[in-house]
Amino acid sequence: MNNQKGISLITLVVTMIVMIILIGVVGNYSLENIKKSNDAVSAAEFANVREFTLKMQTNILAEDYKLDTRKISLSNDLLYLLVGESLSVTDLNNIVDVNSADIPAECKYYYIPAEEKLFEDRKFTDGNITVQDVKNDYIINFYTATIICIQEDTCKVEGLIKGLGEIVLLIGE
Repeated sequence: MNNQKGISLITLVVTMIVMIILIGVVGNYSLENIKKSNDAVSAAEFANVREFTLKMQTNILAEDYKLDTRKISLSNDLLYLLVGESLSVTDLNNIVDVNSADIPAECKYYYIPAEEKLFEDRKFTDGNITVQDVKNDYIINFYTATIICIQEDTCKVEGLIKGLGEIVLLIGE
């Protein structure tokens, strides 16, 4: 009698196929969860930046705060490089017109790069607002509270990208 111990080749192949299917299902589920968590982190960051921007807008309108614009200026070349074709031509022209005009510095659009840590202004980090570790770059008009979040291949816009005429009307009020 032949009394061999071990597993058959068929059992091994079936086990491997079942394992491959399980890895595929679990891997796909894990990737979806990672994407959802990244989206949640981006949404929380965006909400914090919006709160920061609104607080800055209040202080600028009350003339309690002057922007240090040396670090955050936005040239036209940089604007086109950052947003590419994510914004409409009208929105791009509005930003260019506002930044080229002779209006107060507080009314212009500014570039806030994530690596510069410019959101670490202690005056605006009071426990309720924490935007010190932003991962995305932003173009912000603090006067109108317009926020453009620059993500990998898109831009998320909060508020209206106002043109020069609209901002001049606001300044004149």
